[in-house]
Amino acid sequence: MHTLPVRAHHLKWRALLLTGLFLSAATLHAQPLSAHLKFDQAFDSVVTTGWFSGQILVTRNGETLHERAVGVADRASGTKVSETTRFNLASLNKSFTAVAIAQLAERGKLSLDDKVGKRLPRWPNATVRDSVSIRQLLTHTAGLGVYWNSPKWAGARESIRTVSDYAAVFAAEPLLSSPGTRFEYSNNGYIVLGAIIEAVSGESYDTYVQRNILDRAGMKHTSFPAMNEVGGTIAVGYTAGAMAAGPQRAPNFSVAAPESSPNTASLPGRGGPAGGAYSTAGDLVKFGEALLNDRLVSRTWRDSLWTPRTRDPRAPANIRYGLGFSMSVDSSGRVLDVGHNGGTVGGGAELAIDPNTGTIIAALTNHDVPALFRVMARARAFVRTPDQSDEFSDASTLANWQRFDAVEGWPSKTRRAEIKDGMLVLEPATSGWYADFQAPFLFKDVTGDFIAETRIRATGIGHDIPQALWSLTGLMVRAPRAGGMASWTPNTENWLFITTGIAARPGQPVIETKTTVNSQSELKLHDIAPGWVELRLARRGAKFFLAFRQGENPNGEWQTLATFDRLDLPSTVQLGINAYTDWNSTLHLQNDPKRFNSTPLTGSPDLLVNVDYIRIR
Repeated sequence: MHTLPVRAHHLKWRALLLTGLFLSAATLHAQPLSAHLKFDQAFDSVVTTGWFSGQILVTRNGETLHERAVGVADRASGTKVSETTRFNLASLNKSFTAVAIAQLAERGKLSLDDKVGKRLPRWPNATVRDSVSIRQLLTHTAGLGVYWNSPKWAGARESIRTVSDYAAVFAAEPLLSSPGTRFEYSNNGYIVLGAIIEAVSGESYDTYVQRNILDRAGMKHTSFPAMNEVGGTIAVGYTAGAMAAGPQRAPNFSVAAPESSPNTASLPGRGGPAGGAYSTAGDLVKFGEALLNDRLVSRTWRDSLWTPRTRDPRAPANIRYGLGFSMSVDSSGRVLDVGHNGGTVGGGAELAIDPNTGTIIAALTNHDVPALFRVMARARAFVRTPDQSDEFSDASTLANWQRFDAVEGWPSKTRRAEIKDGMLVLEPATSGWYADFQAPFLFKDVTGDFIAETRIRATGIGHDIPQALWSLTGLMVRAPRAGGMASWTPNTENWLFITTGIAARPGQPVIETKTTVNSQSELKLHDIAPGWVELRLARRGAKFFLAFRQGENPNGEWQTLATFDRLDLPSTVQLGINAYTDWNSTLHLQNDPKRFNSTPLTGSPDLLVNVDYIRIR
């Protein structure tokens, strides 16, 4: 840790390494814990109870940040998992298929707008031949389904070895929906893409992928083994039947995992264009690096693959689908990471590439997928959290924050937002955060558990204490709203905050704690002394802790003012600084929140906010 010059008797600092805190519901005493140790503990918690066996690798611009290989690859031989153990990728290698199509398109061998029949004139289903485009196959909007739902699947499964073997299972079947009308996740569609790759390139799918993707990316531990070749260093999958009714995402990981058995009796004889290749975390990282460095396709084509285009209505709201890649986005639509996942009985994999920072996460397992989701969530929190804090040391730091009104399309009620003298300075117009009513809010998207702290002061404009009643500012978390102003409806706002300023009594500084569920707000006020105050808003699971302290002692005790159980708030929330003022002059609009929110209000605003820092860990 290093220090910067003292200002106003306050020591500013920035941690060189991310720190984490254990939270106590009573006093929130904190004990530092390194990010690596915290991640290891989360990882070990699913390993020791038998939920996870596999690999994880986290890198940034070629530097390894975290790497683990744990568990047993093959119980029959006693082979343990190592860095070179190959795991079933399931659907993840749909991205290989998409890259192969992009390569052929870039060479002028095909167009994404080609109909299937142009490349496969003998395809049995006439609607597929004449009406389905390559682009629709890539985006899961062609109307095809999944081959294991076909009546022919059970009889064909074990003998499948080629793309043609897969195609024979479903090629003559009718579509589930008209092409281009809806998202229908489809393994069949990627088999059709594999057949197109073979027809256009003149090579088998496996040969084309080996020469043009795996070899070029340096992926020496990736292949398409037949099921009779699985074992030893090619991990056997073990399932407890958790996928029978769809993936169970949130079991109790603190208890022992249920007994499991080999999954080989449920898998096809060999993987193909829709999934089933085997690889390592190291090779998946090489695939990500090759994409980032334009070694597989040009930057233009890579960006096209990574552009959000469709959405699976069953997926979380922040997940979009491009061309053979899925991506998570923040509440403004900015892409946070790109990749793909895959899950089958007794196996799963996920690759996440952050194109903004060069961070890559690859995780694989030979157990059922629930623990894989937990590991990836912790890995995302591990790589994203260190960049969340701001000391407001220069004007560029303002660009790190999103404006609520700009993201959701509301008119601005911010008179001023700037960095001045190492402070974030906010001046709101007449507004209010209450029930359905909205005000200025600068935020970042934060995922998982966190502790946010700020040192902040609320004054009037030209005097030490605001004169307008209900002039407050502080830390706030809010559930993102899909669609913004265009789709806004009342009674659906969910947030909570801890603020400081003036409330109902002139001249008496307070801290306000407020929780709002479906636009029903409950608040409490706590008298404090005038001047600077430090606020803390922390999350642990569904529980939120609100605390404050005053004085110049940086090690002084925090006083917890409120705790809220908010099961309704999603894992990714908007976290930042809110500010509002002059609520009393808005009485004529307080029965019309939509008009209140969409109207630039005039009144007597009197709040000036100085924010020394915001630290999120």
